[in-house]
Amino acid sequence: MTAGDWINLAGVVVSFSSAVWAVVSAVRARRAEAAAAGFQTLAATAARDAAAAQKEAASAAERAAAALEEQNRVVAEHANAAERVSWRIVHRSGAKWELWNDSVNPKFRVNISGPGVSTKQPPPTIPHMDGHSSSEFWGTTSYGAVKRADVTWRASDDDDAPELRWSGAMPEAQ
Repeated sequence: MTAGDWINLAGVVVSFSSAVWAVVSAVRARRAEAAAAGFQTLAATAARDAAAAQKEAASAAERAAAALEEQNRVVAEHANAAERVSWRIVHRSGAKWELWNDSVNPKFRVNISGPGVSTKQPPPTIPHMDGHSSSEFWGTTSYGAVKRADVTWRASDDDDAPELRWSGAMPEAQ
């Protein structure tokens, strides 16, 4: 064999090796493409599942917030109801009555008025009234007169606190 034959043989071997390498690379590329398509499908499924889970979590958070708001509303309603029934009127003597704060909570800016309360000697606004305490006021003693006291107050000394109202019958003078 001559040098030219060896060169030709080397060229054939290199060409054959390149062809084999190209076939192997093509097979690998097809396998990689198939694997990528599978991963793409998995990724799309995972994205859809994540979106659904996020939507469900948002819905659950909204339900929890609504339940908390309802619970707060019920608690406030009960607190307001307890505040409204915390008053009692007791006849002391003659034309004097006492307004009792029967709750443990203090009341602020308490005002006593109404058809049973004396207009000649109206009670001043009580800036602060402790729980389980009373305040004296003058009432009317006219026979047949409506004997009712209307009470307004605030549950806190805060200017933004809502004004609450209660009306109660005044017991007859004895």
